[in-house]
Amino acid sequence: MRKEREQFISGGYSTDYGESDDGVHCIAAQIFELDETVAGAIWISGPAKRMPKSCFCEVGSKVSTASHRISRLIPETE
Repeated sequence: MRKEREQFISGGYSTDYGESDDGVHCIAAQIFELDETVAGAIWISGPAKRMPKSCFCEVGSKVSTASHRISRLIPETE
């Protein structure tokens, strides 16, 4: 858990190496509101053969970038 937390903090995304579903890998990133509360998350999932761990850094970076873009689109609430 600590290793995963550090990965999220340093890379901006979290990974699932088939822990939830055998043979399925997932990469996720949080979406934040303006006050930095979590509004939701986005993720990508795929079969381990098509999304091996070796591509996690590249895909994780894209998922993180997308989550930041979405976060900036959330309107300010009153």
